[in-house]
Amino acid sequence: MIVEFFGVRGSHAVTAPGFQAFGGNTSCVLVTVGGRRLILDAGTGLIGLARRFFQQGPPFDATLLLSHYHHDHLAGLSYFGPLFVPSAHFTLAGPRMGGLSLPQVLDAYLAQPFSPFQPDDMAARKSLHTLSERHELVFLTGETTPRLVETTALDRPPPEAVDVRIRVLTGLGHPRNGVMFYRIEHEGRSLVYATDTEGFAGGDQRLVRFAQGADLLIHDAMYQASKYVGAPVPPQGWGHSTPEMALDVAQQAGVRRLCLFHHDPANDDEALSALEIAARHRLPETFAAREGLTVEI
Repeated sequence: MIVEFFGVRGSHAVTAPGFQAFGGNTSCVLVTVGGRRLILDAGTGLIGLARRFFQQGPPFDATLLLSHYHHDHLAGLSYFGPLFVPSAHFTLAGPRMGGLSLPQVLDAYLAQPFSPFQPDDMAARKSLHTLSERHELVFLTGETTPRLVETTALDRPPPEAVDVRIRVLTGLGHPRNGVMFYRIEHEGRSLVYATDTEGFAGGDQRLVRFAQGADLLIHDAMYQASKYVGAPVPPQGWGHSTPEMALDVAQQAGVRRLCLFHHDPANDDEALSALEIAARHRLPETFAAREGLTVEI
């Protein structure tokens, strides 16, 4: 399982000097697992990932997993060139939010006059899955397209037939509609992606159980503790965590490595380096996400 970071910021992209060591694009992570490409979120980092796809050449097939539909997590979608290639096949999956299914969300987000393109302009074959906690996505051995499975269905594939399993959990710590967490499992290894969530007192126990024993936890860590409660307009209740909240989950879940993610666009490289160093005092196997970083699980 290979994890590559193409966008690591939250809220909006930044391009100013002093912000480039960690990168300025919004959320987008590529996970290559069992020969398949999984994309976590479609922030502005997705545009750089498009260049990678074209450099490598076809096939451009991939599975795009959306955590939620705030703009910073969708901003790269209109500019992801492989979606316009007729021979490509993309599976897009994400939660029902605001009463809207994933197809309805995409129709609204890409509607005129807000987008130069609409879903029908994207010539790639697209399979759209609206997810809930009763679902999981599975890649069977030898298959390149995931199947949507109900976890309680009697006819679900037997475990020995599943090569990659993607479990989901609805996070409740983000305003209005929550967020979806993903757990990717393959050959005894696991990755949990939990962005845009705000920690609970004593740690989010549902997330702790979901992340139990994971090899890598990618967790929102947007706000410094001093800003979280001490800023002129404290962001408490805005749906994002401090590194300490991420550490609470990581340590209670017994994860092997923690990645601090969804960086505050106000935090420059110096500030993020300081947060990373401080977090390592509690959990040495902690690092702050950087664009261009590759992690092997």
